[in-house]
Amino acid sequence: MNTIRHRLLLGVLLGALAPATAPASGIGSATAAVPQAIEVRVDPRVELAAVMARLAGFEEYQARGIEAYDRAVDAHFAPFRGHPAVATLRALREQRRIAYNAVVEAGLMGASSDWSPALPLAPWPDSLDPRWDGASLRSFLQAAKRFERDTGARAFFAGQRAVHAEVEARIRANLQQRLDLRWYAQRLPAQGIHHFVVVPGLLDGLNSYAVRVGDTVYGVLATPTIRAGEAIDYPADAQLALLVHEFHHVYLNPWVDDSMGVLAAPAQRLFDVVAPTMRGLAYGEPRILLYESLVRANTLSYLRQHGEEAVLRRAIAEDQGKGFPWTPALADLLDTAEAAGKPRFDAGTAPAVATLLDDWAADNGARIVAEQQRLAAEQARVLAQGPQLTTLSPAEGARLAAGDSVLELHFDRPMDGRIAIFGDVPTVTGKPAWDEAKQVLRIPVRLEAGARYRLLLNSESDGGFTSRAGEKLSPRSWTFSVD
Repeated sequence: MNTIRHRLLLGVLLGALAPATAPASGIGSATAAVPQAIEVRVDPRVELAAVMARLAGFEEYQARGIEAYDRAVDAHFAPFRGHPAVATLRALREQRRIAYNAVVEAGLMGASSDWSPALPLAPWPDSLDPRWDGASLRSFLQAAKRFERDTGARAFFAGQRAVHAEVEARIRANLQQRLDLRWYAQRLPAQGIHHFVVVPGLLDGLNSYAVRVGDTVYGVLATPTIRAGEAIDYPADAQLALLVHEFHHVYLNPWVDDSMGVLAAPAQRLFDVVAPTMRGLAYGEPRILLYESLVRANTLSYLRQHGEEAVLRRAIAEDQGKGFPWTPALADLLDTAEAAGKPRFDAGTAPAVATLLDDWAADNGARIVAEQQRLAAEQARVLAQGPQLTTLSPAEGARLAAGDSVLELHFDRPMDGRIAIFGDVPTVTGKPAWDEAKQVLRIPVRLEAGARYRLLLNSESDGGFTSRAGEKLSPRSWTFSVD
């Protein structure tokens, strides 16, 4: 089996299903009725906003997705690169730093019929990205309306319905029976959310986004690179992990905001210990450390309680690798309260979380250092088993120039020819090829400017790289970036 597959990037959001009932405030009700029919639909408003961002030169929207679809989009919309709406969006980026999720959010804030605001803008909706204000959002919506009219976008996207339907069916199949909204409605602080929609973002680059508009939350999912002739495929486990993680943000970020009186000081002490790591992840303040810590811990609890053992192991490894070694302990704290018959979130939760954070920050992070040393020793033991990689090109952590390149993997023994590479994989431009001895694999790729690639070699559930003697390569990561 040869597998080279993109994982949906951890950037955002949400699993989603049809209308759910939840209380308007307080803790979620154990009797809340949550229908389990998954609603998945490509949204032309999201597609149109992404087209405008691509034409405006937004780097985060340039990565390719479904090759045939991208070509059709380019052919139809390229003549409108000089449209005034594109200039408006480019000016909004310069003036108000509009980028990433803010573009998608503005698209979903437009009514499907006429691009008027989908919500009253006075008072200003607290859920909207603070980079927007009333004047800038209205400017975008008016520009999008003109762009849609002048480009014939409605007719174009209607003509792509077959592609949209295939994508929707694939994602729906991945999520059915695995995404449980009752978890959120019954265990987390209620936020007045009643509707959930999964939106495949076919033109949104490598990033996924959580967007709340009124009582509806949209999970906008990135699309992996799919070359012409390949079946449309979204990696189910990675997609589940992403959605479960990001859906927690919608519930827990407001709880963190409301609890800062108790959490701010211990979060600052922990942040001071791990600041370089957090800033390297663009988590530049203690509040964001709290968001991520609570979300990651509750994601581990969800996966544990739903029997998703393989996804759970990978999530724990990702947390540890990204510098959040305390999330399993935080998950245990919340699970212990629940096992004792208490709500996961009540008046005692914030003080208990504060105590845990202080414990991990104590003595300049002595517990963090000890855990990192334990994990490093365990990782070295695991990696020493089975086939060994003698050379990776580019080297781990290398910085490269954009353009066509070749990935090379050199093994210390003959392999059987199977391949398993997951993660944030560059666009593959040709057929992977082994040398005659089956010890060197070369993969032609195209490297995108500004990209950071984190490849995962092998996994616990896929056969992948195996020696001729039947020894499996221990799963490991491989990271490099592009200037």
